Amino acid sequence: MNPCARFLKGEEPRNVIRATASRLQAIPASLGSAASQLPAPKKWSAKQVLCHMADTEMMFALRLGQALSSAKTPAYSAEAALELFTAVRAWNCLTIGVVEGGIGLSQSSVS
Repeated sequence: MNPCARFLKGEEPRNVIRATASRLQAIPASLGSAASQLPAPKKWSAKQVLCHMADTEMMFALRLGQALSSAKTPAYSAEAALELFTAVRAWNCLTIGVVEGGIGLSQSSVS
């Protein structure tokens, strides 16, 4: 059984996945300035939750691509995640250097 079934309220999972983006896009406008307010100490605002969901979706896309491109679905590996983080962070540092007018980081300073 799908462990998330209780959250689907009888809807087809693929339909929920397809509709989620448009549902999420409506949240900031519906909340107005409250979207940026923290609901309680040490709790995220609605905008922070949405940004986290966007980040998570990008990682899901990467893992989905990995799973579909190999015969074996990759298991989660903290070592592999750290290696990916390090590579992406190095790329981001180099990109920031380009955006700042070429005052970038050398490859040795980001490894």
